[in-house]
Amino acid sequence: MDAVCSPGEIVLSQPAYIRQMTASFGIDDGIETTPMEANLAVERSEIKCEDRKYRAMIGALLYVARFSRPDIMVATNLLARH
Repeated sequence: MDAVCSPGEIVLSQPAYIRQMTASFGIDDGIETTPMEANLAVERSEIKCEDRKYRAMIGALLYVARFSRPDIMVATNLLARH
């Protein structure tokens, strides 16, 4: 975890962990955007994915969201429901 301190603020980031996580799950496509559009309707997919891998990915995203990326918390929690 990287921390940058300046008067009145502390900025936390985890770029190395995020790169490692995306590479390990095979989702390292170079796109770095806010992960969810407004009012997105998420439905359960008919495509079966490995439950254990999906849960591991959601857990890793929750860790990142909790400590350094609160902007992805809502999207991650929405995905964790499915």
